[in-house]
This record gives sequence, C-alpha cells and structure tokens, in this order.
Amino acid sequence: MAKASPPNPDGSPSDTERLQKYFRAAKIGKISVPATIVDREGNIVTIYLPNILSPSRVNFVNSATKDLRNLLLRTITSSSAQNLSWRSQGFVVPEEGGEFGAGRITVSPAYFMQRHERLQDSMVTSASYGSVEVQHWLSALSTTEFFWNAITAASAPDLFEAGATAISRIVQGLQESDKPVSAPISNWPSIFSGLEIIANRTTLSHRDTGGSASLLIF
Repeated sequence: MAKASPPNPDGSPSDTERLQKYFRAAKIGKISVPATIVDREGNIVTIYLPNILSPSRVNFVNSATKDLRNLLLRTITSSSAQNLSWRSQGFVVPEEGGEFGAGRITVSPAYFMQRHERLQDSMVTSASYGSVEVQHWLSALSTTEFFWNAITAASAPDLFEAGATAISRIVQGLQESDKPVSAPISNWPSIFSGLEIIANRTTLSHRDTGGSASLLIF
C-alpha cells in the first residue's frame, strides 16, 4: 500500500498534493485475488500473490523469527526522537517486548557499506550474519526463499538472472579471499544479496524521488 505524505506543519502543499497536479492518483482499492500491477509503460510494479504460503509454512517461519526477538530489541536506540535518523524511527515496542520484539536487522553475506560503492571498495559481511539466531532463521527460511526465487524466475527472468549471477560472483569472491567469514556463505538462500528483518514498525510516509516517472501512474 502506498503511503500518502501528511500535510506540512506550515500549511504548504504536501508532496502528494504537488504530485496530483501531474499524476492522477490510482484508485486500486482492496485486492484479494492474485494480481499484477503495472505502470503506464507496462512495467511490472507489483506481483500480488495472497495466501501463496500455507498456514503451516507461515507459522514455521514466524516461530523462527520469534527467536530473533532479543536481537531485534537490542537495535532499538534510546536517543530522543529529534536525534534519530529516519532509519531508527517508527518502531513501536509492545508491552514487555511482545512475541517478536521490535527493531531492524540487516542480514547479508556481503554488501557495500553506504557511500563505499565503487569497484575498488571492498564488500563487508553484516555483523548479524554470524550469529547463531540469524543462521537458524536463515535455515528455517531457506525453503520459502527458494520458492520466492522460483516465482522471480517465472515472473521476472531478467531480474532473476542478474541476481543469481551477482550472488554467484559474491560467493566465489569471498571464498577466494583471505578474509575470515563468520558463517558459511554458500548456504545463502536468496538471489538478492541482503534481507531485512523489520518488526513492529510504523511505515513512514515516503516516495522514491529517484524513481521513473512512469512508476507513478499505475
């Protein structure tokens, strides 16, 4: 669901109001059946597959995710809201932490740190990757992740090929390097090089300022 930007405190038009001068707001409504949303050029924006996972599979993954509760809670900063970046805002911690806790964990066998994305920059493994809890979660997620890979291969073959090639090169590069790796990287289950675990967070109002204009017309 796209989040609309709230009115600005000073009464000036919000981003949403300004965009409506150029792009008609899509009235998609509630979708309860499998669907594909495309932009005006026919590019796929969203492939929606409700209830594609069985209840038992969902419960299995949720059970493994609950084991990350304490790791997630440790990522919540105690700084005042005024001093937090948007990446640390919007988390709602349930009473006594709840079943899943709250917070955000980035998991990646190798990625470029922010502002270090040149070819000569080295890739790093996320700090969370080597933890026992995260490795258990990845193991539980593997079958489901392979399923997502297959869906991507069928629906977006170019994206699948690009991702699979990139991951293959990443794994090969790390295996050939002298850097110690905290956990096996050959077991990485996704064609994407990173996964984000986010629990109990209010979605912040946002829009992709660098995206294609066609993506704003569904």
